[in-house]
Amino acid sequence: MFNVTIEHNFDELRQRLQRWREEIPRAAARGLNNVAFRVQREAGPELVAGLDRPTAFTEKSLWVGAKATPENLEAVIEMKPLQARYLRPLITGGARGQKVSEQRFMGRFFVPGPSAPINSAGNISKASLLRILEAATTGGTFNGGRVFVVKGGIGQRGLRPGVWVKSKRGKPEPILLFVDRAPNYGRRINFAAVVGGAARSVASDEMGRAVADALRT
Repeated sequence: MFNVTIEHNFDELRQRLQRWREEIPRAAARGLNNVAFRVQREAGPELVAGLDRPTAFTEKSLWVGAKATPENLEAVIEMKPLQARYLRPLITGGARGQKVSEQRFMGRFFVPGPSAPINSAGNISKASLLRILEAATTGGTFNGGRVFVVKGGIGQRGLRPGVWVKSKRGKPEPILLFVDRAPNYGRRINFAAVVGGAARSVASDEMGRAVADALRT
């Protein structure tokens, strides 16, 4: 009968195993957070790619709302509040909420009129909208024309309800048109598919890197 004796420092091995047990949850949390921040950077533009000329502000609509910890291995990716205010109807479908500018201006929903000053993104800039609403409230001017409001029904000269501007020699032109109901939108953004797909595409890489770094310590 033969006896084989192996000499090894098992205390050191136990200490290393204990360190790994403690490090793995931390590594997993780091990996999850790396996934979340990559999705925040990379999925934003893809999320709104189907929209007409989305602005850089709209493309940066995602943020990491909560980071993972070793005790709670969950990272939350969500939409920033300002962007969510106008993008949510495009995610869920249905009517949008009333804009602050609409709440301040007669509580009426409105849409850009044919003569609205549209920027390169297809929107009325905030600065232009504030100037229009101020002029409409005070009877002032906008872009050289007198601004007036047709409140309801068919107003003067058969004009639709809205905000109009009239130059000295020109015809009245609609810059904002009132609508009776909140504009309705169909679903155009698949949040779960885009964000979930982006997370799955980078998860293996980021989690594997985090665990490998932990095992090298």
